[in-house]
Amino acid sequence: DANVVETPAASEAKVWVEFTAGVATKAALVEGDETHSIVWEENDAISVNGEIISTTESGPKVTFAGDVTESFLAAENYSAVYPASAGEDFNEITVKAEQTAVADGFDDIVAVAYSADRSLQCKHVTSLIKFQVPSDFTVNTVTFSADQDLAGKVSVAMSAENDTPTITVKEGVKTVTLTGSF
Repeated sequence: DANVVETPAASEAKVWVEFTAGVATKAALVEGDETHSIVWEENDAISVNGEIISTTESGPKVTFAGDVTESFLAAENYSAVYPASAGEDFNEITVKAEQTAVADGFDDIVAVAYSADRSLQCKHVTSLIKFQVPSDFTVNTVTFSADQDLAGKVSVAMSAENDTPTITVKEGVKTVTLTGSF
């Protein structure tokens, strides 16, 4: 009927939520006294139950906060994916096959957390490989290859905070290529 006007559904109200995340994960190394401290960085973003929240702090323990839908607060448990760009939830997480190398650090790490109380202790989905390039040697690209999948789309099963994530590869590739600063 031409006279019927459909009204868009009212969008759900947003509410402020906060999560704390400890140092068990993270994607930045800060040098000091010949040691490297692992820290969260300002503007890091995580996806918690499909809603993206971020931090405005740097440090070993930070608060992630943002506006989420009211129905988000009804959740009994929270599943978090870091970084938010890796996936909305545990069902489809992307581990990139082309990654960026960072001198004296690392990037493109993927981690997950499961929590009932908004205190996140992340567990790695990816592994770290440390290698050194002599200072008088120029490297533009490094490629790692294996008999098993190193990157691609994965799903994660984790139903308790202390669980080790069970990773199932959905679409995998057997190489990871690094470019950047070596």
